[in-house]
Amino acid sequence: MASDLRGSRVAEQKQKGSSIHINCPFPEPLYGGEDKSAFNDYLSAIDVWSNSEQCYITYSEPSPSRVDVEDITALNLGSHKGTIIVGNVNLAEAEKAKALGVLLGWPVLFDPQSGTHDKWQCYDVWLQNSKLSQKLSETDLIVQFGSRLVSKRLLAWVDRQVSERCDYLVVLPYLDRLNPSHLRVNFIHADIQSWLESALNVISNSSHKGWADLLSSASHSVLEKVPQRPHITEFDVARTIEQLPQDTALFIGNSLIVRLVDMVTGVPSIETFTNRGASGIDGLVATAAGVQRGIQGPLVLYIGDTSLLYDLNSLALFSNVSTPSIIVVTNNDGGAIFDILPAPAEHKKQCYQMPHGYRFEHAAKQFGLQYAVPASSTELSQALSTHLEQGVGALLLEVTTDPHEVSTLIRELSQSVAQ
Repeated sequence: MASDLRGSRVAEQKQKGSSIHINCPFPEPLYGGEDKSAFNDYLSAIDVWSNSEQCYITYSEPSPSRVDVEDITALNLGSHKGTIIVGNVNLAEAEKAKALGVLLGWPVLFDPQSGTHDKWQCYDVWLQNSKLSQKLSETDLIVQFGSRLVSKRLLAWVDRQVSERCDYLVVLPYLDRLNPSHLRVNFIHADIQSWLESALNVISNSSHKGWADLLSSASHSVLEKVPQRPHITEFDVARTIEQLPQDTALFIGNSLIVRLVDMVTGVPSIETFTNRGASGIDGLVATAAGVQRGIQGPLVLYIGDTSLLYDLNSLALFSNVSTPSIIVVTNNDGGAIFDILPAPAEHKKQCYQMPHGYRFEHAAKQFGLQYAVPASSTELSQALSTHLEQGVGALLLEVTTDPHEVSTLIRELSQSVAQ
């Protein structure tokens, strides 16, 4: 109630007018005088707010085209020990957020959808280390640009921080109720790039510059501990993103691949696209084809086998493409992601993983796409670079992996980093 009514509903009322009707079907009238001790644990998450005079959620006045410099100055960002989180924004906005992090001396955690990375990358893995997590938890302000973060571990950290001690500021170019945990948050409705440019102009000092520099080596530690195998793995596939050239657009599919990118690599400052929505697997090939036609330039799509099967007919949209385009499909024979998710064991194979036994060679031939099966990470890297530099049209690269290997690799990496 506190997050929904005081949040988007009141903000919408300010924008559009009219009234808000609250209908709560309580079983009995609220007479008062009842013992409320049974609710103490339930209400403990909002103790700090209930003992203050602040609104639970605030929305700035809708003004996406205008940024109030005085409002930014009033935030007094330079006095905080802050952390910046960057979600699904465009590359120009992400680079401005990186500049703000440099100016303030704060860590910047980039979601893969942002199209870039920084020295604090691989946070989804190193947050499992208690010492590193405790260090990051010294933050007293989280400033987030964009939304729909991939890392559940980062989202859980945000939940804990805001529930216990931390202020939370989210800058979005639209009014939307993106607050699934009902956290106490200050939403600023503004053009992200304009807001960042104004912030860069008004901030002159930072009291806690470099407070989390210790964590900048965590990313290197994670990468050094990524398990190696003599054959190509799904970690290897994800890390080929690092080599993509600047003039190439990246489209990251859902399910497992986007999580692996979040774990063990960083996007190399290129325009990046996703179709997260409800994080489903429908229509990803069609969406990527639409992006390619829109940008009229090279594009690489990383996708899982089940996602590709669900949208197989959309390969026809790549049939007549002349610009170099590549579809990298990781074929682990079904939903290997459910090995790392709490799917019930008795139904996991039949209802969740759904092994299919298919290969995509003849699908590529049917739609007139070029096709190759890289047997090593070196072959995959060479196929990517050769086609992007010299190729014409669409190429489907199929990487086959053991269905259960990736879950083992993730556990090995997590255990190694957590120690």
